[in-house]
Amino acid sequence: MNATERGGQPEAAGRLLFDHAGGTTGRAHCTVVDDPFGGSGKVIFGEVVEKAYNKTSFFNRKGFFVVPPGRRGDVVLRYAVRGERTMRVALVAKSGALRSYYFEAPVLESWTEAVLPLERLEGKVEPGEAIVDVSIWQQGGGKAGGLWVDRAVFRRR
Repeated sequence: MNATERGGQPEAAGRLLFDHAGGTTGRAHCTVVDDPFGGSGKVIFGEVVEKAYNKTSFFNRKGFFVVPPGRRGDVVLRYAVRGERTMRVALVAKSGALRSYYFEAPVLESWTEAVLPLERLEGKVEPGEAIVDVSIWQQGGGKAGGLWVDRAVFRRR
């Protein structure tokens, strides 16, 4: 597992990168919907794309954040899935370099968090580069599955 997973309530302190209402200059495969798991807010629902994957993509031309020296930090993604646990998240730099994180969701049909340590960018994305794209896939599931994203935050360490 390349991401640290935990179920339950969100505890991620940090700077909001994006949510249903903002933080992006563009989005793809995203629909804003009511929280399907009992919350009162809005969240992003992904679309079915190639290979029956469910996907969302979030873009910020100026960069969501700049990779800090020593890659000391994490991106914390709050998400939920139905039907399929296998996940992929790609952090893409302005240069086009990217690192994918592959992991399994610990729960279905409940909010959980994936902690994506920036140390994993080593060899792919250098400190000082801006992350401009965060793309998220549920690796299967199709229409019977589902991918919801509540938010992503950046947390320095």
